[in-house]
Amino acid sequence: MIRKLKKIFRNSNTQVLVIIFGSLMLITTYFIINDYYSQLNIHEQKILVKLQGVATTLALQIDGDDHRYLFEKYTEKDAIKQNRQDKIYFEIYQKLLEAQKKNGMEATIYTMVYSAANNVFLFGVTTSDSPFFRHQYERFPKILLDNYDIGGTILPYEDENGTWLSAFAPIMDAADKSVGLLQVDERFDNFIAAANAAILRKSLVSLGFIIIVGFFLLRFIRSILRKEEAIAVQLVTNSKIIEEKNEALIALNEDKNNLLYIVAHDLRGPLGGIKGLVKIIELSIEKATEEQQHCMELINNSTQRLEEMIDKILDVNAIESEHLNIELKRLNIVKLVEQIIENFDREATKKELTVHFSPPTAPHYVNADENYLTQVYENLSSNAVKFSPKGKNIYVTIEQRGDKIRTIVRDEGPGIGEKDMKKLFGKFQKLSAKPTGGELSTGLGLSIVKKYIEAMNGRVWCESELGSGASFIVELDGVSQ
Repeated sequence: MIRKLKKIFRNSNTQVLVIIFGSLMLITTYFIINDYYSQLNIHEQKILVKLQGVATTLALQIDGDDHRYLFEKYTEKDAIKQNRQDKIYFEIYQKLLEAQKKNGMEATIYTMVYSAANNVFLFGVTTSDSPFFRHQYERFPKILLDNYDIGGTILPYEDENGTWLSAFAPIMDAADKSVGLLQVDERFDNFIAAANAAILRKSLVSLGFIIIVGFFLLRFIRSILRKEEAIAVQLVTNSKIIEEKNEALIALNEDKNNLLYIVAHDLRGPLGGIKGLVKIIELSIEKATEEQQHCMELINNSTQRLEEMIDKILDVNAIESEHLNIELKRLNIVKLVEQIIENFDREATKKELTVHFSPPTAPHYVNADENYLTQVYENLSSNAVKFSPKGKNIYVTIEQRGDKIRTIVRDEGPGIGEKDMKKLFGKFQKLSAKPTGGELSTGLGLSIVKKYIEAMNGRVWCESELGSGASFIVELDGVSQ
């Protein structure tokens, strides 16, 4: 049972259903109780209005001087033993009895006078068959004395005979002075019993409704829990399958890296042999024809491209195998960039490109690996040359931003669109823009740049729009001079 409850309250959907069901029970209970007390209050007010009307009307029909006469003539308790014993008593008795029957009242109607000497009320004329003249009413409600001259109502009160509602009105003499009270009562027990029966019926109906709702709600919750269990089992199964496939992919990736490493290294030998043979041929031919020189140049360019491709493949292999031996040290980035620009001056000149670099007056130092950072700047410089149309400009700047040093390489090439920007730093990505001089592009350079810079705790990004060139920004931690 406890486990099932835990499952219910762990699931957000079943939590909502339980909260809705609980709210429904609370709202239903509230309305039943509120209706119960509203009905009691309405009925109470109706009875009190009726009683007040009867009491006021009857009090006006009684002559106060006659009423005083009875108490002055008969000074002893039970002095009047029969209703017909005194003419005036009998006349008042008949008026009270007629009003009792006319209004369908079961309780006795009676008159009283207040005895200040004993602080009690003394009963006068009553509709009872046996008079209880001058009997004392000792434990009377305080309101009787407070409103002796104006009358009023008495809210539900209890005595040994039950629960009652009452109303009273003053009996006035010829001088308009209150000489007593007339009180009428009605039992409230019967209505309370009827109201209790009604609330019981409503409660049973509501309980039945809640049981039906709860039954279907429970079925729905069980259905949700079953689905949740099925999903959990499926997730465990899928997780195992994914884990197995992931292990297989890792193994395949390792095999691929090993194969690339072996192939790349094995290719270096034949390429070295080709380059050596070309060198021997160049030395052995004293005067090569123009066609022979062109062939030698093609062979040299092809072997150079193959070596570059092999270097890139080995770089990617090292990154994925996590075999990067990063050695961070304090480097003068200005000096490093100057060397790289000088190295690429020949390639830029071939395409009639102008490289603009105004080195800062003071050296800027970064915490980086010299070899890897050199490769990063070589890649960015190479790309700037490759994708710049003939006769354009390349701008290289170094600036300090707080505790960071930024190197920006900006070209005037075709720019990079939003679609290409999303895959810019991915492996083997071919973008819309093509090298302008037919140069080789493996699609690995920028992915290597990103990996190297991140390994040196830096970041690299591109800012570009189609037709406006591209700016590649490298940001590294600066080191104090």
